[in-house]
Amino acid sequence: MKKEIKNKCRGYHSLNPLPIIIPLLHRTLRRSEQIALTMASRAY
Repeated sequence: MKKEIKNKCRGYHSLNPLPIIIPLLHRTLRRSEQIALTMASRAY
């Protein structure tokens, strides 16, 4: 039982960063798009 719990914890830890990283990437992509649009609008 202890080994199973440890394996579950390891799996959870390996998958845990994904839900945090994906929204961060999405936000950075949105911000970069907004910055690119503002830069383009200012250039013209």
